[in-house]
Amino acid sequence: MLSSTEKKLIYYTALFIAVIFNITKLMALRRDAFISQYWHFNGYELVLQAALNFVCCIAAAFLNFKIAFYRLNIYKTVTLLVITNLLVLIILSAGGITLQTKLFYEGTPLHIYDAAYTLRLAASQGLMGILVKIMLLSRESKEKDRENEQLRSAYLNAQLKLLKDELNPHFFFNTLSSLSAIVHEDPKKAQQYISHLSRVFRYTLSRQDKNLVAMKEELTVFDSYAALLKLRLEGGIQITTDIPVKYLTWQLPYMSLQPLLENITKHNAASTENPLIVKLYVENDMLTVQNNLQPAQFSIETTGIGLSNLDERFSILLHKHIEINKTTSFTVKLPLQQA
Repeated sequence: MLSSTEKKLIYYTALFIAVIFNITKLMALRRDAFISQYWHFNGYELVLQAALNFVCCIAAAFLNFKIAFYRLNIYKTVTLLVITNLLVLIILSAGGITLQTKLFYEGTPLHIYDAAYTLRLAASQGLMGILVKIMLLSRESKEKDRENEQLRSAYLNAQLKLLKDELNPHFFFNTLSSLSAIVHEDPKKAQQYISHLSRVFRYTLSRQDKNLVAMKEELTVFDSYAALLKLRLEGGIQITTDIPVKYLTWQLPYMSLQPLLENITKHNAASTENPLIVKLYVENDMLTVQNNLQPAQFSIETTGIGLSNLDERFSILLHKHIEINKTTSFTVKLPLQQA
């Protein structure tokens, strides 16, 4: 059915056409006007003809819309439109001419009335038909845009779920592998490791339904994961954070920092003599993770999701990409969204 906006557009357009098609008659209302030498109208006659134009426009618009809603094939639709509009034209023309001759007839030949009414009302129908077609095309365009947006949303949600499903098994595998080694080396340290690990697991499992989280939430799991790395590497890694308070409520994708720390330890050598130095800070409204470069001698085989997964999640959720810069240090900048 027609929306209130579409109805208003029809009424306003019909009124505009009725005025435009009869605007020259306004000039003929004055006896001393140039056009009144050849043609003269009084106010009631002008109202009659403008009203007929208005009714013709309204009838054409609403009937054409109704026919369009029948969802007939193109041949039946065109046939029904032609017949309906011809009937309306004949009825209104005949009615207008009848009223004109009875109320305002001054000896003007009737064929002039016939031609004037028919042409004016037919033109009104034609213009309203164009308006209806434009409105229908606009509806189709909006419907396609809505369907495309729904499909895009469904696709992105499915894609994001796949990325999350890939993230968690990867994280569990690596942390449990490290725990196995620590248990044999130092049972007391293993207890601390399990304590921090439980916090990370709790965060991971309790936030799976969220796509974006506040910075302060992400920093909580970051601190626990950093503690796990320090227990595993002992003095081989130094991690510092410097996040202004105002950014603690800003948002970023869930589990964004843990993959970066994991990526750093995977590709760099870490020892007490040459520790990995990791800095976490905000620069130009972007969360920056920076580390010194100490390439590992041997590559470590992992099932890692890497930076591509992280970048794809940022692209889906924030419509922005992460920035990576490699010079004397390795820097990753993560876009933030203000809450």
